Amino acid sequence: MSGAFCSNTIFERYLVNINRSFPSVLEDEIPSFVEDAAYVNGTTGTNTFYPNRASDNTVYALWIGTNDLGGDAFLTDSQHKGLTITDFVDCIWRVFDAVYTQGGRHFVLFNQAPLERSPLYAAPQNGGTGDTHYWPNKTGHCNSTEVEQKMLEYTTNVNTMFDYGVPFQLLANKTRRWPDASFAVFNVHQLMLDIYNEPEKYLDAPANATGYYHHCAVNNSDCKNSESPLSSFMW
Repeated sequence: MSGAFCSNTIFERYLVNINRSFPSVLEDEIPSFVEDAAYVNGTTGTNTFYPNRASDNTVYALWIGTNDLGGDAFLTDSQHKGLTITDFVDCIWRVFDAVYTQGGRHFVLFNQAPLERSPLYAAPQNGGTGDTHYWPNKTGHCNSTEVEQKMLEYTTNVNTMFDYGVPFQLLANKTRRWPDASFAVFNVHQLMLDIYNEPEKYLDAPANATGYYHHCAVNNSDCKNSESPLSSFMW
């Protein structure tokens, strides 16, 4: 779900359209999955949503963190009092706990993208933006170089926690958190760096790994797409 945090117990953002906090993975998406997985059609007596789901034929993938590490979250110290990035990583493990309880045995965790290279968080000299509709007061709120370096620090820290945390939770922890499960960490961080460093190998001409396709005014009006194809952009 675009915009979701891992848990609203770490961050919470009000969404006026639904008159409540923005749905999170742990408190909203997981319970919805559990209900769907348990649903039985009264006519057919089968699960309409996942009729053939089994532990040996289903892979569960999770990619979360861009919102948790970015603006209105850790980057701007907007987390609930006393919480740290380790609480975010622990939330990741709890998501997989919930899926494991529902029969999941094959997991893929996508690691964090190189957010310090993204237009929103990169310094202007490295292709970063000024104020945008995603961060209207960016230039008046922070030092752009500090933002870039904090994002580098945060994504590097989380990815290291993933690399060491997965084998520990799966194999080394005396409780063996997910018995009989398989677990892969997909290195999307390196993939995106490869695209950033050699965009012409991955993107259509004119390859652009620093700019972005969809532009809007700061007040989210006058939105326009680039004249170049979407397949020319990484962002």
